[in-house]
Amino acid sequence: MKRYAILMLCLVATVLSGLAGAYKVDEIPNVHVANRTRYVSNPDNVLSPAAVATLDSTLSRLWRDTSSEVVVVAVNSVDGDPDEFATELFTKWGVGKKDNDNGMLVLIAKDDRKAVIRTGYGMEGVLPDILAGRIIRNIMAPHFRNGDYDNGTIASLTEIARITSTPGATEELMSKYGNDEGAGGNGGADLFKGWLAIGAILAVVLFVWFLYEMFKTRRLDRYERYQVLSKMKMPALILVFA
Repeated sequence: MKRYAILMLCLVATVLSGLAGAYKVDEIPNVHVANRTRYVSNPDNVLSPAAVATLDSTLSRLWRDTSSEVVVVAVNSVDGDPDEFATELFTKWGVGKKDNDNGMLVLIAKDDRKAVIRTGYGMEGVLPDILAGRIIRNIMAPHFRNGDYDNGTIASLTEIARITSTPGATEELMSKYGNDEGAGGNGGADLFKGWLAIGAILAVVLFVWFLYEMFKTRRLDRYERYQVLSKMKMPALILVFA
């Protein structure tokens, strides 16, 4: 009995340990928000750094050439049904452009022995569920069964990139909205917008100050008023150019 009880306790501890390591949707790190050159969330190191770099490069080109948004999440385990988890995560992250919903989420749950490809409505015409299923069964699964998650994921995303980059597909997926890829690419634009906002605020402040000084000096004689207002030449020039 004691041996049986110990065995049961070990089994329960193993199950609880596995559940503790299962990710909830809110716990998956969205690496693209932190760094816009990254498209692969790999917190458990299911994929090697070299594989992640290859995937980031592939998905970056795909975003640039088709404007479609494809991200990969690779973890050991997820909390709940992986299909429902992928749908919830896809919705939470808002993957895809708002005009044609051209997003895709590829979820790999290693210990759950499950892979899911979730697409937006605008992507379904190019990559329907039946084709996504074939990619999982014929490309991912054979590699994954051998423990080769790197090549299974790279080969699958390479095929997805090929399908979505064909001329007809590219036209269907292309959005009127620009990509946010490349921190360096958008960094200059973001910096310019920041300076523009600061300039607008400064212009308003100077304008209000200028009106205040004009109002305050209205009862002075001409000479005194000239002396006060002449000190405002430089701020006035700044206001004009702002």
